[in-house]
Amino acid sequence: MLRTEDGGKTWAVQDTSSLGDDIITEPHFNALRQLSDGSLFMVGEAGFLARSRDDGRTWSRISSPYEGSFFGIGETPGKALLIAGLRGHLFRSVDGAQSWSEINTEVVGALNAVTSLASGVYVLGNDGVVLRSEDDGRSFSRVQRGDRKGIAAAVRNDGGLILVGESGALRVDSSGQNIQD
Repeated sequence: MLRTEDGGKTWAVQDTSSLGDDIITEPHFNALRQLSDGSLFMVGEAGFLARSRDDGRTWSRISSPYEGSFFGIGETPGKALLIAGLRGHLFRSVDGAQSWSEINTEVVGALNAVTSLASGVYVLGNDGVVLRSEDDGRSFSRVQRGDRKGIAAAVRNDGGLILVGESGALRVDSSGQNIQD
């Protein structure tokens, strides 16, 4: 892991060996997100979860509800945490990652990213999967994009999203459907 304290002018390698365990000495880190409380939350392979409350200087492992890989972390408008990963696994915490509830997604592919809009919470995945929640991430409905191409990430844009993945970048409305420019 690299760290900067001068806005990216210089970088230093940060020792992360303490984040390993008996099985994986140093896991792959797949996603990093700053939460509304200012802490940093990181997810990775083999159920890896960690949090930093000092801008990444030190990290603490968090007990994981799953041994598979996680690819996405997000926060709902109501401040619940969502972590998404392999084989459609999606978990929600309302107590700051002390405990997790699994959400049945009926998805078999990887879930790669989590993002929120005023209109809902979105979880994006392989096979063109867009999961949408209107109840702060308690339950999700599925939109299967017709092209079935994987979605790796999304950013908010004018009440919708820009999806990035196998199809390049696509602008979609809050339902997950393409917007024609």
